Amino acid sequence: MKEKRRVVTCVAKIVPLPEFIDRISSFTKLVRVCAWILRFIKNSRSPVSRTLGYLKSSELRTAVVTIVRLIQQVEFPNEF
Repeated sequence: MKEKRRVVTCVAKIVPLPEFIDRISSFTKLVRVCAWILRFIKNSRSPVSRTLGYLKSSELRTAVVTIVRLIQQVEFPNEF
């Protein structure tokens, strides 16, 4: 009779962070880049009501929340 062996395997799914997060070393710069990207997306979706000029504090706050959310989705995938 053949011997049956139990084999246990473990698979880890590695989800990389978006590239721009790894490439920028300063958190302040990262927040500003993310805010500009989010503004571009918003302006692209609704060209009638475009936002121009300097970044607003609300846009910077939204960028911080977006960055934290992206990192949490990568590091804690079971929570989302």
